[in-house]
Amino acid sequence: MTPSSCEETPSDIEVSGDENRSPNRKFFSSSLNSFRGVANMLGSHSFTCERLSPLPELDWVEQKELWHSMVLKDMVYVRDSRMLQRHPDLEPRMRAILLDWLTEEIYPPKLEQFSYVTDGACNDSQILAQELILIMTLNWNLSPISVIGWLSIFLQLAHLEDGENLIGPEKCPKQLVLEITRVLDLCILDTDSLKYPYSVLAASAIAHFISKETAMHVSGISWGELLPCVTWMKPFVEVACDNGPVQMIHFNDIAVEYRHNIQTHSASLRLLDRVHERQQTTVNEFSPSTVLRELTPPHSHKKKKLIILD
Repeated sequence: MTPSSCEETPSDIEVSGDENRSPNRKFFSSSLNSFRGVANMLGSHSFTCERLSPLPELDWVEQKELWHSMVLKDMVYVRDSRMLQRHPDLEPRMRAILLDWLTEEIYPPKLEQFSYVTDGACNDSQILAQELILIMTLNWNLSPISVIGWLSIFLQLAHLEDGENLIGPEKCPKQLVLEITRVLDLCILDTDSLKYPYSVLAASAIAHFISKETAMHVSGISWGELLPCVTWMKPFVEVACDNGPVQMIHFNDIAVEYRHNIQTHSASLRLLDRVHERQQTTVNEFSPSTVLRELTPPHSHKKKKLIILD
């Protein structure tokens, strides 16, 4: 059942069990040099997709090939979970603040604004030259499927009836989209989100808000592979729902049926701090010192008498 609001505690999902655990997936290093030849990988048929395609039959493309390319992109455009280890001068909070600022931006900054804030460190032409180096190194492969892109696909599949095509009006409840999007935006602020592919993050959110069966069906990912991310995501879902429902913002120039697609600043650093507090509380509850205190033998006068049978 789809929850109508966060009051129905979508995070009350069973996060135990390792059935259907799939083999370890191979992910590519995210260093800059590893992106050379990405075009060959995207066009290669040597990659075998182990995830079953949940896509319906399509009249404009072969659905298995489409799913193959989508899953391959999720593996090629992998994020580096050890990013901060490579840059010791950076801290997780710095990354979170930057992403929080980007979410608040009304429009993308212009080139001259970027060069202006460098205070003379570089000019417009130098920025453009470096951009050209980056896109040539990436071989112009600049179109990954974002976590929200995967979420949109999964929600569409979750509410698709037999015989329907993917291209059509969205049937997913608008409020549900807002609630899940807030959780994913909140997750992205945390560096631990870099450990999981975008499709796994989106499917884990589906598991919390709808069901684990739906998450496995629309993503083709086994529960064993989703379970670590689902468990990690639980405090994010709880904190987001404790903060109350997301309010849809009204835009005069955007039709009502599309307003839920506009990213708003519903996930904040304040919520992220609350998530970290909840995570720390959970760690303390199950810390070795707590367990040892519970296992301390009772006083002699409180010990139970044992009856030894011959």
